[in-house]
Order: sequence, then structure tokens, then C-alpha cells
Amino acid sequence: MWGRNKERSVKNVALAIAAGRDKIDKVEIVLIDDKDLENDGQIIKASDGRTPVGSLVKLHVDVIQLDYCRLSKVARRVASAVAANQCHRVSKKRGETLPVTALTGSKVLQVDRLNEKLHLQVDGLLS
Repeated sequence: MWGRNKERSVKNVALAIAAGRDKIDKVEIVLIDDKDLENDGQIIKASDGRTPVGSLVKLHVDVIQLDYCRLSKVARRVASAVAANQCHRVSKKRGETLPVTALTGSKVLQVDRLNEKLHLQVDGLLS
């Protein structure tokens, strides 16, 4: 899971996910507040996210010790967030621009940190 309260933004979460993949694709995000998960008895543990965007690595968390009961509570939170329109879909086309912008605009990403397959796709977009 990505993001922690005020630090998270849909754009940062989408970039972290998109840049960590092996190909450009759509990204789907559901926003769930950590406090809601904690109120459900979930155990949240900070963990380094698998993304080449160094500034976003520490925004990742794991929900640990999931069993069927706890997992069903997460599923209810996801369903509630979707019903409340707290979900975002970044299209494949928009997903193409995320790593390109991070490389050329904000410079928060270095192309050599991308997965080899994604690196080739991004190079093609930059050419």
C-alpha cells in the first residue's frame, strides 16, 4: 500500500507504481486512510516500496498479519472507498507521461533505475 495520510497524493502514488512496473499500463488507486485501517485492527508496518523513485520509497506500508477476517475488513474499506468515489484510474496513455515527466520535468527519476523493459518503452517515448 502506498501513501501515508497527508504525504500521499494520487500523482505520487501513481508515479511510484508506474515507475516500478516492467511495462506502461493503467494504474488503479483506492484511497484508504491509515487511521481507518488501524481502527479496524489492522497492523500497518512501514516498508520500502519497490519503486525506482527514491523520494517515494518510504511512502510505502504493508498491512501485515492478514487473515480472512482482517482481509475482509480491507475489502470492505476498498468497497466503501469506491462507493465514495475515493478511487482513481490513471489511463495507460496518462501512465506513459508519468515516468517521462519524472525524468524530464521534475527529475525525481533516473532512467537507468527503470526496469529494462520499461526503460525501452520510455526511451521510445523520449525519442
